Amino acid sequence: MKKVFVVGSLNMDLVIRTPIFPREGETVLGQDFFLNPGGKGANQAVASAKQGAPTYLLGATGNDLFGDQIKEGLTNYGVNSNLLKTKDVPTGVAMIVLHNGDNRIIVSPGANYEYRLEEAKDDLKTHSNPGDIVVLQLEIKREIVEELIPFAKKLGLFVIFNPAPMCSLLDFKVLKDVDLLIMNEWEAKALTKSEKDDLNTGAILEKLVTLGVKDVIITLGAKGGVFVHNGKIAYYDAFKSKVVDTTGAGDSFVGSLAAFLVNDESLQSAIKKASYVAAITVSRKGAQQAIPTKAEVSIYFQEIKEKHAR
Repeated sequence: MKKVFVVGSLNMDLVIRTPIFPREGETVLGQDFFLNPGGKGANQAVASAKQGAPTYLLGATGNDLFGDQIKEGLTNYGVNSNLLKTKDVPTGVAMIVLHNGDNRIIVSPGANYEYRLEEAKDDLKTHSNPGDIVVLQLEIKREIVEELIPFAKKLGLFVIFNPAPMCSLLDFKVLKDVDLLIMNEWEAKALTKSEKDDLNTGAILEKLVTLGVKDVIITLGAKGGVFVHNGKIAYYDAFKSKVVDTTGAGDSFVGSLAAFLVNDESLQSAIKKASYVAAITVSRKGAQQAIPTKAEVSIYFQEIKEKHAR
């Protein structure tokens, strides 16, 4: 059975809700504070595992309480965390401020920036097989990601790259070894250095394809998204849901998409199901715990199928 390997960050999210974002020098009262295991790598791994794919997470935590809590949560969600490394520095932390369904985040990388390229290479070489999927983002050191993309390609892996948070120093040459590039509209504009405020998705997609990317998805939030597959551009709609917390929305899309693809679903079908996963995620509080399970997703699409059959 094919596997999903997520190489990325693990953080403990410290989340607080506020009725107003504080201005410079201002203190405001918040509410509903809670701790929530997160990090783009961990979130995407949980999203993949919750859809039933054998999922391994490669990365690092600190030798502290947050690290222990994160690993316990991953195990409970079905993620294989045996390949995680423990570093003698604090676990990564993200400070998240929620306001009217929006969020602002400050990340302290901690152990994520102590994770080494050699560790990732050794584990991928030892535990992966051709046809497996590897998912990467940019909350670990950029240089590691740039080295791992062509390395994974040589191993015969299907490479999914989510360049977030976007880094202006990213080497465009690695994109030729990316099978599927996934980003939101602002990341797409930053990556292609598009100066206009409006998003010309067609022009951006064409530019990315010329850089060697095979397939591209640009997510557009409540408007759905646009993707190019086998040279053809298509749009997809978002599922409607009441927005409670947008934390982890993009990660739930990326991780669940990898799970659907590793089970040999078409890209179009995988996008549709991953869009539903993201819609459910934002309708709930938190990140990893908000991601729906495989059973929830299956029930919904089975009901849709039965309606169409009537």
